[in-house]
Amino acid sequence: WIGRVELRVGQLAAGGEAWEAEEARARSEVEAALRSETSIVMHTSREVLQDDGHGGLLIGERVNRAIVTIVKSLSIFPSFLVAKGGITSNDVAVEGLGVRRADVLGCVRPGVPVWRCGPESRAPGLAYVVFPGNVGAKDDLAKVASTMAGRSVQPSAGASRLVLGGGGISVPSLLREARASRRAVGAFNIYNLEGALAVRQAVEATGLPAILQLHPASMAFGGTALIAACLDVAAGSKTPILCQLDHASEQKVIEEAVAAGVHAVLADGGALPLDRNTSWTAEMARLVHASGASVEAELGLLAGEEDGLAVELRDAKMTDPAAVAPFLAATDVDALAVTIGNVHGAYAVHPPLLDWA
Repeated sequence: WIGRVELRVGQLAAGGEAWEAEEARARSEVEAALRSETSIVMHTSREVLQDDGHGGLLIGERVNRAIVTIVKSLSIFPSFLVAKGGITSNDVAVEGLGVRRADVLGCVRPGVPVWRCGPESRAPGLAYVVFPGNVGAKDDLAKVASTMAGRSVQPSAGASRLVLGGGGISVPSLLREARASRRAVGAFNIYNLEGALAVRQAVEATGLPAILQLHPASMAFGGTALIAACLDVAAGSKTPILCQLDHASEQKVIEEAVAAGVHAVLADGGALPLDRNTSWTAEMARLVHASGASVEAELGLLAGEEDGLAVELRDAKMTDPAAVAPFLAATDVDALAVTIGNVHGAYAVHPPLLDWA
């Protein structure tokens, strides 16, 4: 999924026509890779050249100018771009991409922020990773590339796995174990790397498992790279953490999340009539189960607001207990979210009116 293009420093250091030919060659190879939808690493040749009478500064300037020129002259842009080194990151952003303002989406690794390039840039909306030269472990650059490409990062050595009932860790197994222990499993909606790291810190401090939930609203800007980041955080935890797509009502979003490696999906057809909810949920359950992930469904509508999506109290529907067993039998889901008067956000009355029957 990833290739490489080498910038030959000796050619660039020669200047003149040799510099121009090398820049054009490298740019052509980069564009060819992008057109074939292959991620590409552009790097300098490994020989050390500093004998330019200026302590290597002249050679460095020519290499930097080549990198900036290649980015500035691209006729096709990738979905993300990583620049390594502080000066390189600045020059590629300002001179190569023409960035004047950007949204900071968060960090893809500790100390490595991701920008969304502004509309005035040459690549509006491009995810641009600023990777400082003195930051990160030896494999963090590879992890950043994998994460931004939406590919799962291999679990870290020593990452724990909770085995229940002879099977691997899963959301249903976590819920069954919690029920047997008369406790709950915390499920936290995540929007960036800092949120996922905070959950892991809490999980490891308490020794209790948790779920990282990714709402489609957060996927709108984080995409599958956010899933990959959460999977990486989960894989490095000493206490089990799983990742679940939360309240997904579109098949396309579910397919993308499953392909990115989520452990579970909440297929939310709660707003649909019962018969349509049943058929749609059964279809999504087959899709998700085929990937090895588990499925939660929703029966009824929960009042309140979550991630900007509101359900008025008058539109909320309590779950009909008589509909539960036929729904579960028809859909083959692993867990069911019900509404018994609970709401997202603040309750209108105190104490809350909950129907436990």
